[in-house]
Amino acid sequence: YAEVELVLKAAEQSLRKPCKATTKTLKKTLNPVWDEKIVWYHVASDIKSIALRVRIYDRNVFSKRIPLGVVVVPLLEGAASCAETEDGNVWYNLSSFGEMKQHATGRVKIHLSLENELPEGIR
Repeated sequence: YAEVELVLKAAEQSLRKPCKATTKTLKKTLNPVWDEKIVWYHVASDIKSIALRVRIYDRNVFSKRIPLGVVVVPLLEGAASCAETEDGNVWYNLSSFGEMKQHATGRVKIHLSLENELPEGIR
């Protein structure tokens, strides 16, 4: 599964208002595809100082979460990179984090977009 979170770029600290989501756990796969849409509204911080942090975990039979890698993407740069690609997606290499026993070797494909206007019905 993946933990997806908006953080302050400089120190990778969480924002005052939590902007965090967790994907479903996919079982029995070495190539997970989540294809989940995560949307945050009213992110009241300087957008230039915010990054998207995605931590990827495995879960073993004892429900222990095992870190597999992390990627931190600055929001503005990430959205610009996605806008420049044909399909709107960008691959990012995972880095090691936490108490990983091995170096991270995978990568994650992210589609990132920013919008100034709220959808109808959202305040």
